[in-house]
Amino acid sequence: MLAVQYYQNALLAYRNVMQGKGAAGATKASAGVAVSTVFEQMQKNFQRELSMIAGEQKVSRKGTPLNNRTRALNIARSSHSTKKRELVSIP
Repeated sequence: MLAVQYYQNALLAYRNVMQGKGAAGATKASAGVAVSTVFEQMQKNFQRELSMIAGEQKVSRKGTPLNNRTRALNIARSSHSTKKRELVSIP
């Protein structure tokens, strides 16, 4: 589940950039592209795992931060506390 950790790190970096606390030279656009890239890679891994374990599964209309990039970006942008937003890898 390294992909989830990378995704979490990208979202936290995006949140920092949106709040003006990002690394030097980091822009909103570059942080957004980083989130998109990591999201796509995570989705490929996630879909491969799902197909191997459970086959086709229905996803809720709203989705989760793990399968809906827009939802994840909105949560990262607007959350007041990152503690409850941190994704955890369950072995």
